[in-house]
Amino acid sequence: MTCCVAILNRFGAALAADTAVTLETNPPKIFHNHAKLFRYPHEPVALMVAGNGGILNVPWPVIMERYFAARAPGERFDTLNEYWDDLMRFIGSAEDLFPPEIQAKRLLLAMKELWDELSVEGMIDGSPDRDFNDDLQQVVDADREACRKWPRLEGRSEFEAQAVVARHKEALEELMAEIFPMIELSARSKTALLETAEDYLTYARSRNSEILLVGMGERDVFPRYIRGYTGAVIDGVVKRARLSSAAIDHENPIIVAPLGERSTIDTLIDGIHPTLRSRLPEIFIENLHGAANGAGVSIDTADALGAFNERLDGMIRGWHSDAMLSGLEAQSAEDLRESARWMVDTTARMAWLNVQRPGDVGGRIDVEILTR
Repeated sequence: MTCCVAILNRFGAALAADTAVTLETNPPKIFHNHAKLFRYPHEPVALMVAGNGGILNVPWPVIMERYFAARAPGERFDTLNEYWDDLMRFIGSAEDLFPPEIQAKRLLLAMKELWDELSVEGMIDGSPDRDFNDDLQQVVDADREACRKWPRLEGRSEFEAQAVVARHKEALEELMAEIFPMIELSARSKTALLETAEDYLTYARSRNSEILLVGMGERDVFPRYIRGYTGAVIDGVVKRARLSSAAIDHENPIIVAPLGERSTIDTLIDGIHPTLRSRLPEIFIENLHGAANGAGVSIDTADALGAFNERLDGMIRGWHSDAMLSGLEAQSAEDLRESARWMVDTTARMAWLNVQRPGDVGGRIDVEILTR
């Protein structure tokens, strides 16, 4: 588990990240001193990463070191969006880090994992009296519909995804024969399976790494951030999507942006654990129904729940979060650095104390501040 946080105000931005990384062994193995925060050498820009520790087994520290070395001296961009685009272009074009044959293998591996799952689902519904191709088509249609609920990836159009699949069609059809050895796939089934490969290239489906790019381009007056996702590099394009963004301005003078484990940070800001906050309305309604039934009266649940949530949010703001955010808004960049460190350190200590968690947040805390 990762805990990173960026705090932005009009003075600048402060970023902090733990350095623990967990290997999914049995039992899990936790290592420390794994960098997740990368400051650009000459600009007020930094990247933080959570989730997967790299792309196609290349660690993020190696990727960022090569990226910084490849940039032209004195290169600057007007906006943070351009910094995002430049990093993604580099990752997609770095064939020394991600050789084309490795990219091709990753596409086949992703399709094998998906088609293995689809083949099992199709066979569950199948019977001697039914055509497996019909069952498979239904399963594929359902999968494609679910896939479209994921974020749309950037950097590759649907037409370009079709072209990638066409280039790898022979290998993909060989994979179909391996996964469905006893089935004579119809032309329609083969086309449907190839379309799932196109979906893999155009929709997120899963998030290998979540990243937070924070800072200021040359034309940015105040700091901003872009929260996004990155996945594998396939045919010279890294799978990625911008999930959200925000900027400091006169209407939005303070931003706290956690990445990874955030429940402790949310508790520090709001004064209530987010799980408890989400459960309170349910508890309120259960008790309200009990009291109403006991009294033999009926109550408009929707109106009561709306009033409860409004009052609860008002109490959270009035008693705690407004004061916390106002304090962060007034802090200098140097003070923000200590606040960011405190949030990550507190998260690590809570993970250490909690007997239900493996202490998977911790290690050295890396901190950076970004100012003009």
